[in-house]
Amino acid sequence: AQAPGQMEWQAYGGDKAVIAALDRIDPQQLTPADQLNRDLFRRQYQANIDTYDYGSQYTPLSQRSGLASMHRMADVVVFKTVKDYEQWLSRIGTLDKLVDQNIDLMREGVKRGHVPPKIIMQRVPPQLDKQIVTDPTKSPFYEAFMKMPDSIPAAEQARLQAAARDAITKTVVPSYTKLKQYVVDDYLPQARETVGLWDTPKGEARYAELARFYTTTTLTPDGREIYFNRASADRNRLTIMTARRAGDGSWATPVVAPFSGTY
Repeated sequence: AQAPGQMEWQAYGGDKAVIAALDRIDPQQLTPADQLNRDLFRRQYQANIDTYDYGSQYTPLSQRSGLASMHRMADVVVFKTVKDYEQWLSRIGTLDKLVDQNIDLMREGVKRGHVPPKIIMQRVPPQLDKQIVTDPTKSPFYEAFMKMPDSIPAAEQARLQAAARDAITKTVVPSYTKLKQYVVDDYLPQARETVGLWDTPKGEARYAELARFYTTTTLTPDGREIYFNRASADRNRLTIMTARRAGDGSWATPVVAPFSGTY
């Protein structure tokens, strides 16, 4: 398994590369619909990058996301050709590495104080149990092989199904068994009793960031601080400004935010 720092950097670097590629696209050359798609896509990736500052990479497992529901990737994958199924087999075949990497991140998170609420983690072991099967055809990862297109010859279907059963038996089941053991024996006992983000490093700032992302407002959750961009006279530069609301409801004179650069 890679060191947590290496994994963080690779994921962070990949997201930054996407942003850089998007910024090389001249919005004026796009249709209005494509401009909107570009802006929304960029916003999502920028949000991913922002999470690294708050350490969300150290809590990769929950009852709603992560390895517990990894098989659901098949819901958005098109299975029409032999290559499609072989690519899915390739994903299944690397689950052991992914599990090791996730465990490393969770261990690092424990050291840094980034742990999920216990009430959430208590729901994860039963979900992992669904992946630990004695019959590989009962695995959620096998569902894509239950009914294959008639365009794939019967002999190829049989080969791919056999390969899937083998990968589930040799990789998927042992990997999830290992993950469950870590969660039950080590991780769950160190999960926190509190449920709010405030009880994590930079938790209040993270909550404010999430509020801005999901509400698309620039107000802080308490409604007393606002952030906005100020453009230069030539409109080529932006500076992040902030202002606070006084007790009487009036707003103070905006000042440059302490974290702002010019971009």
